Amino acid sequence: MSSEGKWACAVCGSRDVGLIIEGKLYCSKCGSKVVRLHMYKFLNRLKQENLIDPSVEIPKP
Repeated sequence: MSSEGKWACAVCGSRDVGLIIEGKLYCSKCGSKVVRLHMYKFLNRLKQENLIDPSVEIPKP
């Protein structure tokens, strides 16, 4: 059995896998989207809890 079939992006299916996030394989394009979305949610939570100044604009991913 070839190990070649095991390495594919969890989102787009690309064989150019370079990231493992929470145990899933991602290509750099899809992986960067996952990281940006996580950071957006994280910063919004900090803003809601008043740990970040409410006037700070958080750009959407």
